[in-house]
Amino acid sequence: MFRFQFHEDPGYLETELAGFWTLDDVAAFDRGIGQFIAKYGPRLPNFPMLSDQRSFAVQSAEVTEAFAAYSSAAAERHPGLVAIVIGSVLSRIQTNRVIDGRRTRRFFDNMDEARACVEAAAHARTPARRRA
Repeated sequence: MFRFQFHEDPGYLETELAGFWTLDDVAAFDRGIGQFIAKYGPRLPNFPMLSDQRSFAVQSAEVTEAFAAYSSAAAERHPGLVAIVIGSVLSRIQTNRVIDGRRTRRFFDNMDEARACVEAAAHARTPARRRA
């Protein structure tokens, strides 16, 4: 249903969301993101995220509401860039409504373009690390 991978260099989190979710899935996803923020946030504040949602189904109203609440809480603890790769227009509409507007988000149809955007943002945030 979901997976996480942190790319140390240049410093961004990649997520993949797939299928139909339950409320338990949303809670587990929230806990997972929280673990990455706790682990990497002190060293790389507001690291960018790449979210592959091409296989993420349009969700039920209940799951959408829970995901919207998660998104608002996530924007408070981590307002960094989120690049989202969407598979359908309907999914894009739903995701656009759910993602908290305080987060910087960009939508893509192409994974390579989204990855390039996130990697550029990650490199721009860590100039001291690049020189080290």
